[in-house]
Amino acid sequence: DTVMNFTNHAYFNLGGRDCLSTELCIKAQAITPVDALLIPTGELLDIAGTEFDFSVPRAIGDGINGDHPQIKLCGGYDHNFVLGQARAFRDNVAVAYCPESGIRLACSTDMPGIQLYTSNMLNEPRGKGGAPLKRHSAFCLETQFWPDSPNKPDFPSCVVKAGEKFMSVTEYAISE
Repeated sequence: DTVMNFTNHAYFNLGGRDCLSTELCIKAQAITPVDALLIPTGELLDIAGTEFDFSVPRAIGDGINGDHPQIKLCGGYDHNFVLGQARAFRDNVAVAYCPESGIRLACSTDMPGIQLYTSNMLNEPRGKGGAPLKRHSAFCLETQFWPDSPNKPDFPSCVVKAGEKFMSVTEYAISE
């Protein structure tokens, strides 16, 4: 038996400047809040009406500097959003849209969670084409089992039994 939790940590910047004006919608009603070490506490936090509520599209920058303790703790978003179980694979769990560029990114997955990370710690002098990579310059949508699942019995299990096959599919679709 083995524990595994594969994900993709690709950064997306749909507008060229930063990710703050990108409008985001995530089909989730809760997050797995984290402690001071950014490890999930084991709780589920209802996000309705909070800075984490992306149930309708809104700019990432609208809540990134908010007063929510979880936002302050992480310097932005670095949280696992709990995806609903009743969904078909091709249902988008997250959609991002940049009004300036007209670029749309849709994400579908069969995984139970999606981590939104807004490059809170990014500070690299040179990225692609020599462009600096700065804080909040891009975002990640990382489909996954919930972080720290092996230590949280109420979280979806990420244990693959010896002899079993594991398969998961995540799809990112970009359009204008």
